Amino acid sequence: MKALKAKILKKYQDSKDPEVSERFNHVENVAKRALEIIDDHNLDVDKDKAEIAGLVHDYAKFSTLEEYKQIIEENNLDESILETNPKIWHSLLGPYIIKKELNIDDEEILEAVKYHTIGKPNMTTLQEVLYLADFTEASRKNVDNIFNISKRNYKRAIALILEFKINKIKNKGKVHELTIKAMEEYKKYLNGNLDKVKEVIETLDHNLVKDVKIYDASRNTPHYDFVIITTALSQRQMEAAAYYLRDAFSVSSVEKGDFWILVDLKDIIVHIFLEEEREIYGLDKLLKDVPEIELD
Repeated sequence: MKALKAKILKKYQDSKDPEVSERFNHVENVAKRALEIIDDHNLDVDKDKAEIAGLVHDYAKFSTLEEYKQIIEENNLDESILETNPKIWHSLLGPYIIKKELNIDDEEILEAVKYHTIGKPNMTTLQEVLYLADFTEASRKNVDNIFNISKRNYKRAIALILEFKINKIKNKGKVHELTIKAMEEYKKYLNGNLDKVKEVIETLDHNLVKDVKIYDASRNTPHYDFVIITTALSQRQMEAAAYYLRDAFSVSSVEKGDFWILVDLKDIIVHIFLEEEREIYGLDKLLKDVPEIELD
């Protein structure tokens, strides 16, 4: 990767742009963040490809209008590309410049670069990783909320990024049609993973618990999407309910008291109480302003 980084840095320095250092720091951060996302979610993505995509995604950032026109002519591309927002030219035309100057011809990498600013429907996992890494890398400001969400639910983080970009762009100009189509696909993730909630409820349904309440906290905190509160019928059944959850899901942590158990499933927090203690702790009252949901 050293040789590739050297070529990228030289490309940037030759542009004489004052933001060379910041941009080079950005691409290094994106490459690092891409690897973190893959590890966080155990994704089936080639790490070398992800790192390369992160490093080269802004390779064409400082290309001139004349260079862009030349690429369009050489590749018989539609000239209307230059009628789009200039801020996305480097992604739409970047793959051709990368292929020409860096001899990188891996289509997975090039396609990830092409859509890293606008997104698209049916993104591959590598495309999703680069899209998310570009927005949440360490030097980005004011992205803590989406960064935290991305650590546990990367699909929802992508949906939030798309939503943010559409709201930002539509007040200034035309939103790219692929961004709109991507939002149509990813909007189902905005409110968290309801399918997983249903699976949690089904897992608990062994005649072990009663009075299940589900709260949608996705708009109240970046740390989890749902809170489930339920009452176990006995100490033994409380332990059994927690056991079933640990057996069925990836669990971040389990906390136990004498009469309660908290199971952290990353995006869902499950509280299992004995009846009297549920009343004493009063979590349902504390969450009275958080939307309660009913499953079909």
